[in-house]
Amino acid sequence: LKSERPKRQKQTRCLSNHITSRWYRPPEIIMVEKNYDTAVDIWSLGCVFAEMIYCTDAYKNEKNSLENRFMFPGNSCFPLSPCDQMSKNSDKNVNIVSQNDQLKKILDQLGFQDEYDLSFLTDDSAIDYHKSLCTKNARGSFKNTFPKTSDGLLDLLTGMLEYNPCFRITAAECLKSKIFDSIRVPQFEKPAPF
Repeated sequence: LKSERPKRQKQTRCLSNHITSRWYRPPEIIMVEKNYDTAVDIWSLGCVFAEMIYCTDAYKNEKNSLENRFMFPGNSCFPLSPCDQMSKNSDKNVNIVSQNDQLKKILDQLGFQDEYDLSFLTDDSAIDYHKSLCTKNARGSFKNTFPKTSDGLLDLLTGMLEYNPCFRITAAECLKSKIFDSIRVPQFEKPAPF
């Protein structure tokens, strides 16, 4: 599927240090890519969507508490907000990345990302950073995380939480999901003029 999806042209935006809350921050922002687009919003939406799935009746009696419903609950985000150990280290030439680093949490869930998945990265230091965290785990499946969830919902979630923003689904593609077929009224659907 990835090879069939055309790459989107990224819009250039000025990067601020904390464009989005850590647990909803996509890989391209974590790795300080200078060019990004609305795919960052789709990632954040995917994180919220995962929380909504977790809060359904199907998972109501799970052992996990409501506080643990977050998809990627990292407590630091190198280099934007490094871990306490790094902040307290006197040697600023040493990078210390926490086991609870945001990108590590993402990779623990999504599994191994290959060169194709990293093709959006333009900075060698970001590639090195990713490789230092890279897990050899097999590619993750949301079916393992949400076994009681329909394939349609999981397909939508997988598309929104695609690691490479160039291949992440767009808002228009989200709306075309089959999960909306029962409420779709085609004669009222009009694309935005921009």
